[in-house]
Parts: sequence; C-alpha cells; structure tokens
Amino acid sequence: MTELDIIASEAKHYIGVTWSKSKQMWYAHLNGKYLGCSRTQEGARALRNDAYDRMDGTLPPLKVVKHKLTELDKAAARTKRCKGVTWDKRGQKWVVYLGSKYIGFSTDKREAKQLRKEAELKRRVDYLRRFKNGKA
Repeated sequence: MTELDIIASEAKHYIGVTWSKSKQMWYAHLNGKYLGCSRTQEGARALRNDAYDRMDGTLPPLKVVKHKLTELDKAAARTKRCKGVTWDKRGQKWVVYLGSKYIGFSTDKREAKQLRKEAELKRRVDYLRRFKNGKA
C-alpha cells in the first residue's frame, strides 16, 4: 500500500469524489458525468462544487474537461522525480535506494540524487569487473 493509498483511505468522504488506486488520482463526478481529476481530494471536491453551483442555470453549461488540474497539482507536477530517491516524512530527509538496497540519506535532494548516481555507477563497475574475471 503506497503512501497515497493510506492518505486516500483516511480521507473524508465527499459525494461525487472518488479515489482511483490505479491512476493515483481523485475523480470528480456529478449526476454520473465525469468532471475532471485532481491529485488532491480538495481539488476534486472543488471541481464538483463548481459544477454543482452551475446547475442553477445562471451560468453557461459546464464543459466536461478531461484533466483539469488545480494550482497545487500543477506545482506537484513540476517537481521532478528521481527513481530510487524518496522523501521520508517522519525523518525529514531524502532516502536513497538502489532496487531494494538502502544506500543512504541526505537532507538535500540534489545530494541524494548524486548518491543514487554514484551507487548505480559503482554497481556497473563491479559487474564489469566480475564479467572480466569470468564470475558474472
């Protein structure tokens, strides 16, 4: 179970807002119509509430938007991810893994990425040495 799945299971339940485990996104629906998705539950709830407010007839009909992202979602999307580098919320540090092997940690994301790259390079060099000696 991922961290997002845990957050989703502990989240408040709103009518018309559902969690997609496979897409890791919150979806907004109103009267069976898809309204959009968001990385946060509050973003999906806002989409649904906006659509509900338009139902009184004073606003033009709502256009169904495939992926309407909130500002918070856009900011999260701009954050580049690095394979093997994750944020430890409890320890307030970046943790580095190579596969399932723990490599180390750092308080700086750039330093953590560098640790990951160095570990990958070391793994390749070790493999080539073993291959050269006929032990691969």
